[in-house]
Amino acid sequence: MKIFVSSTIYDLMDVRAELKYMFDQLKIFSKFSEINSSNFIVDYKKSSIETCLNNIKDVDYFIVIIDKRYGPVLSNFGYDNISATHLEYREAVKYKKDILFFVRNNAYADYSIYKKMNDDEKKNFKGNWIKNKNDLCLFCLIDEHIKLKSKDINNWAYFFDNSVDLKETVKKAIENNLLAEKLVERIAFNELPNLTLTCRVTDGYPAIVEGRIKNSGKTTAFVNIIKWKDWSNSAEIKILAPDEAFTVSFRGFDNTLILDYSSYDGINIYDEIAVTVRALDAEHYAHSSLSKGKKYRKGNPVKINLLGLSDN
Repeated sequence: MKIFVSSTIYDLMDVRAELKYMFDQLKIFSKFSEINSSNFIVDYKKSSIETCLNNIKDVDYFIVIIDKRYGPVLSNFGYDNISATHLEYREAVKYKKDILFFVRNNAYADYSIYKKMNDDEKKNFKGNWIKNKNDLCLFCLIDEHIKLKSKDINNWAYFFDNSVDLKETVKKAIENNLLAEKLVERIAFNELPNLTLTCRVTDGYPAIVEGRIKNSGKTTAFVNIIKWKDWSNSAEIKILAPDEAFTVSFRGFDNTLILDYSSYDGINIYDEIAVTVRALDAEHYAHSSLSKGKKYRKGNPVKINLLGLSDN
């Protein structure tokens, strides 16, 4: 996942640094034009403005942060009479990026008052937060985003009071896509619990099928359900460490093993494995098993109650 963060810089250096740190912890590629350790790519053959615009092209999310400064306009450099943040925003719209548009509550309060004024009142407006007349262009940027009419682009505005508030909202906004991306990586590197089944069929009639369930993953499985669909017994085991195995059996021919378990951090895994047993003769059998395909979803991290311990 790649994210570009657009805002005025010097008044929001601390906020931008905190976002960069959070993205690093989440192993997200982030682009901050002023932070050398970010994934911002400098093109020494291009101007700083063109370099910023080029860095937007390959990102998954474009984050805008509106506070109290609009920033210098770029008309003297051959662009429209708008700021760098405003220009970057339009570039993100052009490429139909997922836009997360954040406005500090203080700024939005001034915007709300300003929008209710008549033209004469607006000429003398001085906000409680946005005090510089040149920075009132922020209101034009907010308007432009809210009025955006494209079914492919999010025109929601998110509001925040402080950096803690902002980071939590950003994390919630990207968590589903981040989970999907990291899930593929964790499956590829076998970093989730992975319960597999091998069967042994005993001779006799009807057959007794012994199902050996092993955790072939690198992390512990926290078991919710392990049972044969058409058999009354279910496994009592609750925790299965890597490479551990146990047996759960049934008597008969066709059945389905239901597996429902979780990783320590709440990735729930559901699987159904169909087992078919066929008689070769009066006493011997052949069998096969086939998974219907694992299903993954985000649940809650595992909690364990420690009996006998108290807060006293």
